Amino acid sequence: MPDTTTTPTKNKMVAITPARLDSNSFAKSFSDAVVKTGRCVSDSKWNFRCMVKADVVILHWPDCFFLVRTQKESRRKLLKIRIARRLFGTRFIWVAHNVAPHGDGDESRYAGAFINELDGIVHLCAAGSKAINTQYKVPASTKQITTVHGRYEGKVVATGFATPSEVEPVKLLTLGLLKPYKSIEIAVDAMMQIKPNEAKLRVLGKDCDSSYVDELRARASQISTVSIDTRDELMTLEETEQALDDCHLFVIPYGRILNSGAAIHALSRNRPVLAPNVGGLPELQERLGREWVYLYDTHLSGETLKDALDWVRSTRRPDAPDLGAYSWTQVSQDLNRLLSTT
Repeated sequence: MPDTTTTPTKNKMVAITPARLDSNSFAKSFSDAVVKTGRCVSDSKWNFRCMVKADVVILHWPDCFFLVRTQKESRRKLLKIRIARRLFGTRFIWVAHNVAPHGDGDESRYAGAFINELDGIVHLCAAGSKAINTQYKVPASTKQITTVHGRYEGKVVATGFATPSEVEPVKLLTLGLLKPYKSIEIAVDAMMQIKPNEAKLRVLGKDCDSSYVDELRARASQISTVSIDTRDELMTLEETEQALDDCHLFVIPYGRILNSGAAIHALSRNRPVLAPNVGGLPELQERLGREWVYLYDTHLSGETLKDALDWVRSTRRPDAPDLGAYSWTQVSQDLNRLLSTT
């Protein structure tokens, strides 16, 4: 990555929550992109002292403001934001990964209050900008930019994509936090229409809902080509990379999605993606090409899965997708533009 460091004229001190995550390299890469603008980055972790020392606080996944069950926490954090803004002049920016947290309950009345306290919003796709501004009354004074979800820089060099041989089953993978909103059971059910020599599906991730995982195991017990591989803890980056490298096709079965870091991660490991035609995924297909992103409408049926398997085998594609449009250099330039005007 070329050095894009500049000498900022505004907002030198930036606190990011979180600035680092052991299980996800996105947060670190995002923080590094801010550092590339010449700014100093710290991790505020909602520490009030850190927040008031910063010129700007950038928030990833501030889920508490959007959920009824966390209203006590949201009241406390909203008070911190208001004091920091009004007494110390700290500005707040939200990185809008989602319109609201996935499948975690009713929307809190504090969502609107949080939106009203923002000085800026970072959208990771054009569809995200439209969805956020449709869902919420974003003040006209709030500065907004649309950038991209930067690619994942692996710890190990990714292997190029290799088309499965005629006698080899296509190795399918879905991974991440195993929660009901991901509708993984739809992918499991679709495998009932797939012959054993055509494909195998591996479901891999942290057991976040034991009753849901039990349901997945019960469904998979009827299908010899499906394996449920769970973890008690979050997967390490090395485990995720190895799993992606071992598959031929990454499967996203859930129907509601805005941005998919998992899809970007799979593509960063040179693995094509099967995903719903919603949110920012059509933009991903448009930029990377139909040879890398296969989109389906409604839900993932057995027939759709069969078509996707044929697509994996028959479509000619290079060893790796061109992820130049998802470079962190671009993200850094976009963030510098926002930080310089907020």
